[in-house]
Amino acid sequence: MSSGAGESLAQIAEHWLADFRGNVLTVVLLTEALLPRMRRLGGRILAMSSIAGVRGPGAYGAAKAALHAWAFGLAAQLGPDGITVTVVAPGFVPDTEFWEGRLRRKAWCLGWPRRWSNAQVRRRRWPKRSPTLRHR
Repeated sequence: MSSGAGESLAQIAEHWLADFRGNVLTVVLLTEALLPRMRRLGGRILAMSSIAGVRGPGAYGAAKAALHAWAFGLAAQLGPDGITVTVVAPGFVPDTEFWEGRLRRKAWCLGWPRRWSNAQVRRRRWPKRSPTLRHR
């Protein structure tokens, strides 16, 4: 799934590799560099992901999903050493570049007036999820 119609395969590959490098490889390399010290002291590894890792499309969603898979395996590996691994996957965070232009489409899909700006959509009180619905 590519966001740009008319992109060459090289451009698509570079886009995917950039997302992977920025969202996965940096976390993996930093963690690996710190592991020798952590094994002596114990501790926690906290990786910032996104809800896109659970249900997001494209290169960004795939990179965040890879981070989840890596953390799952790392937790099994490091658990006996007393090191916990947690992935935090926040959902909607307003006023970020990621959501620019998408909020109006979401509002339109929900039947809200097209004339609403992104700021107006952000101020809208979104329905709370059911307390029984959880991502793990």
